[in-house]
Amino acid sequence: MVVSPEVRAFARLAHSQSTEVGLLANSIGAYFSLCDTPAGTFERAWLVSPLLDLEYYIRDMMAKYSVTDGQLEAETVIDTPRGVLECPYLRFVEKHPARLDIPSWIIRGDQDEVVSLEALGRFVSAPGVELVQIEGGQHFLGRPPHLDTVVAWFEQRYPF
Repeated sequence: MVVSPEVRAFARLAHSQSTEVGLLANSIGAYFSLCDTPAGTFERAWLVSPLLDLEYYIRDMMAKYSVTDGQLEAETVIDTPRGVLECPYLRFVEKHPARLDIPSWIIRGDQDEVVSLEALGRFVSAPGVELVQIEGGQHFLGRPPHLDTVVAWFEQRYPF
């Protein structure tokens, strides 16, 4: 489950070819890119529907389906209509929260059913973070007209 060695290896390769390395990530990829990478890995980030607070997401699912920590610990894996809950996965995210300490732009649908605005709260309130919401957009923004909005958003914020 440890993804960060691959992220760090990719960042080292990118740094060997460029003086600045940015991150473009979406959904759970944003979490895994920012959960365990050292400071200075990325100079800036563009995040689409980022699932940054994965612990919040898991605990929300646990609450929705009345799953306690004790139950999850005892059963290790519990299927729910929304997805599978796994105790080792929860323990990993508890120990590896995502960190957003670089200039960042976040775009999400205002009707995102996966990443609530509340879950993004501590990230969007950080200095240097801008949040844009797409009216009528859900978690997946990969089809027109939302994709066109995401592309325009990125092009406006890409510095080169």
